[in-house]
Amino acid sequence: MNPTTPSARGDLESFLDHIAPRNLPFIKHTDEGEDDSPSHMKTLLVNQSMSFIVDSGELILGTWQGIYLCEFRDSPKQRNILIKFVAD
Repeated sequence: MNPTTPSARGDLESFLDHIAPRNLPFIKHTDEGEDDSPSHMKTLLVNQSMSFIVDSGELILGTWQGIYLCEFRDSPKQRNILIKFVAD
């Protein structure tokens, strides 16, 4: 993995916190905590589904590309990941 990945991840987290902070004055939906609405907003900004190329058993990504799994809620949640392979 690229040694700059931690700084890239930090930049992405900072960006999402900047674009959807918890203290927005219009937020009303806080049924499950102060992270409730900002979590939904951040989810709108990231992919829910992705496609990748695997060639000869190797995941094909660019030099600076990576795959990030995001959880925006404070408390731990159980999530499922579906991986489907489609061959040519």
